[in-house]
Amino acid sequence: MKRTSLLILFLTGCSSSHMHERHERLTYTEATPHDLQSDTALPFFFQLQQGKVEEAISELQAAKAKDPYLYHSKTLEKLAISLLEQGIQSSNKTDVELSLYGIGLAANEQAQSLLTEVLKSSYPELQLTAVQLLAGYNTDESYKLLEKALTSDYLIIRLEAIHALASKQLPSTYPQIEALYVKVDPEFRPFFPQLLALDGTTPSIQMLRRLVRDSNPWVRLEAIRAIGLLRRDDLLPDIKSQMHDLSPALQEACVNALGSFQERSSKPFLEKMMTSHDLTALVAAFYLSNEQYILKEAESGNLFAYKLLNKSENHTQFLLEKMQSPDLQERLNATTTLLMQKDRRCLEMLPMLFIQSSNDLVFEELSSPGKALSQYKATPSAQQNLKQAPFYFELSLRLREEWLIQAMELPEEDFLDLAQCIFHYQQHDLVPILVRLLENIRSEKAIALLKEQSERLGSPFIRTYAALALFRLNEEGPYAQKLLEWISKNQTHDLIQARPILPWKIRSEKSPYSLTLEERSRLLVEAYEALALSHKEESITALLNAIKSGNKHNRYLLAGLLMRAAE
Repeated sequence: MKRTSLLILFLTGCSSSHMHERHERLTYTEATPHDLQSDTALPFFFQLQQGKVEEAISELQAAKAKDPYLYHSKTLEKLAISLLEQGIQSSNKTDVELSLYGIGLAANEQAQSLLTEVLKSSYPELQLTAVQLLAGYNTDESYKLLEKALTSDYLIIRLEAIHALASKQLPSTYPQIEALYVKVDPEFRPFFPQLLALDGTTPSIQMLRRLVRDSNPWVRLEAIRAIGLLRRDDLLPDIKSQMHDLSPALQEACVNALGSFQERSSKPFLEKMMTSHDLTALVAAFYLSNEQYILKEAESGNLFAYKLLNKSENHTQFLLEKMQSPDLQERLNATTTLLMQKDRRCLEMLPMLFIQSSNDLVFEELSSPGKALSQYKATPSAQQNLKQAPFYFELSLRLREEWLIQAMELPEEDFLDLAQCIFHYQQHDLVPILVRLLENIRSEKAIALLKEQSERLGSPFIRTYAALALFRLNEEGPYAQKLLEWISKNQTHDLIQARPILPWKIRSEKSPYSLTLEERSRLLVEAYEALALSHKEESITALLNAIKSGNKHNRYLLAGLLMRAAE
């Protein structure tokens, strides 16, 4: 997430033309480190400590003109840390938010101590972001700060912190889980089995076994699911103790957990469950490889059965027929199942997933009562029906991104056709991940498509993203200049236009902690980031000019990128 302009090398004060020529050829990382002299540092830091950022950077640039090695003396890191500290201590909430983004982008342990103050904030969303950032560190200081977050007044912050600690499997985690479990209201206790399974220590497993027999059926359900995920044979008796519960949801969870162990002794129970008349039978049929039962359920209109057909190509004809169904939900589930099978014939209906047409669809994944099965649902006219629920739009975008990643497994020609379609209909919300996928393909045709889009008329957003991808691929061309031009025109744009943060219970396991931005903000940040990671002199200059002359709020986010550039 990161970026701005002006390609000027302040070398006019160099005493020799030989030094001038040599320095122009060096990237930031190639030059020799140089200790900062006190007479150079004092004027710069004096201005900075007084909050005169523009004057401080001008002072630094003037000093740089006399000392070509100045940027290699930890000066930039000091500047970045000072700016981040100012932003964190600001009374302006936007400044604090952007400082948090900057700390996340810096990915530098020096910045983690700045999060201490944010944990005291009266804004729970700031505390939540700080905890998510701390989860990315593996240091003693970060562990202590996460434990400090457990004293927050907001339960969501405490749950987020305990999730981070459990993920790290620290020795002190179990007592914290147990203490919090006792304090929370009963409706929040179903969150805890997953935390105990994540921790995985002996005390956590013992508590998990107790929760299998909890009086709250939702706690029992989540405990059974957690044990199934652990795949530990010694916990099988705990699941079997619940097999005769009359609740269909609990029976479904038991069947799913036992089936996942693939233990022979469970087969009689699974066969018995095949006689039930609910979703439990469908789960049992899956583990018994009873394809005919699954197909029969799908033919009868049970959308939960569609995904289970993914494991076999014997029923592709059924899915192809349903892909043409007049029923929107049947078309959706048939298409996504064929996509999972990497069947290129799904390409015909894939635009339904990716192109936001007049139908204005929003997608979500629905789970069965026992959480063993799932299906997809499309809601039309979303802007009208869900305008008060932006959370659903974020979930829908995450699903569409996942489907696009799956589509990359189709033949390259098919994926490139789909990419061309997304570009043509200007689906800006998918462009960031699409260009990343094209970068990963790195084929001649994928690069040709990016070059074509970098020259397209009428869509500066797509044009700039394509140029960004080509710059990251080190392709020859004017792509750095295009990025700098975009940055120059947009450096006053407010970078804090963020998308909703998803809670850990439904976050993708591939990126459990993420800070996401609205499209134009994301492009601006990614452009800055690409320049920062190039570690070139002109990139440092661009970042400094953006901090000095751009949106004053943005300087705190850019400080994090400056720290990255200076590594």
